[in-house]
Amino acid sequence: MPISTKLFNEQTIRSFGVMTDRTAELQKQVSTGKKDMRPSTDTIGAVQLSAAKELRSSIDRYQTNIDISKNRLDLSDSTLSGATNIMTRLVELSMQAANDTVSSDDRKAIKLEVQQARDALMGMVNSRDSQGQALFGGYRTTQPPFAQSAEGRIVYQGDGGQTSVKVSDSHSLSTGVDGASAFMEVQTSKGPQSIFDIIDNFMQALDTSGQTVSRAQTNGAAALTFAPTSEPVSHSFTLTGPNGSAVITANLVDGVMTPMIDAINAATQATGISASSGTGNNGILLTAPNGEDTVELRNYQIGGAASSTGKASAPMKVQSLQGGVPFGNGVDLADADSGLAPAISQIRSGLDHLALQRTKIGSYAAAADIQTEILAQRALFVEKAVDRLESADLASVITELQSLLTTKSAAQQVFAKIGQQSLFDFIR
Repeated sequence: MPISTKLFNEQTIRSFGVMTDRTAELQKQVSTGKKDMRPSTDTIGAVQLSAAKELRSSIDRYQTNIDISKNRLDLSDSTLSGATNIMTRLVELSMQAANDTVSSDDRKAIKLEVQQARDALMGMVNSRDSQGQALFGGYRTTQPPFAQSAEGRIVYQGDGGQTSVKVSDSHSLSTGVDGASAFMEVQTSKGPQSIFDIIDNFMQALDTSGQTVSRAQTNGAAALTFAPTSEPVSHSFTLTGPNGSAVITANLVDGVMTPMIDAINAATQATGISASSGTGNNGILLTAPNGEDTVELRNYQIGGAASSTGKASAPMKVQSLQGGVPFGNGVDLADADSGLAPAISQIRSGLDHLALQRTKIGSYAAAADIQTEILAQRALFVEKAVDRLESADLASVITELQSLLTTKSAAQQVFAKIGQQSLFDFIR
């Protein structure tokens, strides 16, 4: 056969191959409903589709971050709810303990329950999320944020970092509160205190309740015995005598009562009471002009909250005088801040503080819900764009497919007819 006939056959067969490939592509578009988005067939559409899919992937990542945030927020809220229940129970126990009919054994039982509540709270504040990260450690999420010191106090080992996750190109969402804000900064009348110091103060008040008084009275004279430390600490009380009342304040150290004696004598005109050295290194004698005059001491306060040291302040002993000499056991005048009334107030402050922290968590969760809705709307918009770019025009595709099949069939018939003849059939 001549070369020209061979070339014709090869070209025809290649054309049939092209039509076959195109037919397969069209049939695939009909079956899937999606058009061919290869750069070689639709450069602009392929670029737009790639951008839309990348945006869809970023939305998916942001939604995953929101899910992580919601998980941490739910766990944080659950923990704070448990802490709130504990503090609510402590309010009930403090009210029971403040009842005058409660015995010493009853207070011991109450203290045991308070200790158990403290231990339970300790476990709560060291909670971790599903990824093993501490909920209340700030940025320090690998170690327990709270620990007990050698002195028995609960200390915070985390930091004040505010953990967050990105939920859009320009916005981050908080995933909780740090432990310092949540549990260590309760605002009380004595300044910021931790939840654990408040509980410790309550247990100290239970120890001293029933053994101390908040007000002491004698007639004519009194013997005071202080228990100062080796460091200067402010001691103050309200002294009432025949002339009236005055607040007495002095810094005391162990064995040196001169500052307090001078302070009392400086107020003699206001109170009618004078002071002199008493029995022992830390004793003072108070004397009124008339043996029948009442000497009253109240609102005794020792500088430095008990929570700052973790130890209860030692009371002042007040005794009557007989023949100028202290007699009887007297009474112990407690630091006004170590009684049950201040403890109840502090526990209520702790309860209010936890409620505020739960409000913060709730606001963060609400923000997460809003962002979830925004992402859902964006995802729907992007999905529509992807569908619009990928979806084939079936009417057009089917029309082209039918036309191509018809053309291919006709061409095959023509080729078969022509293929039966040679070049010599045309030149005869």
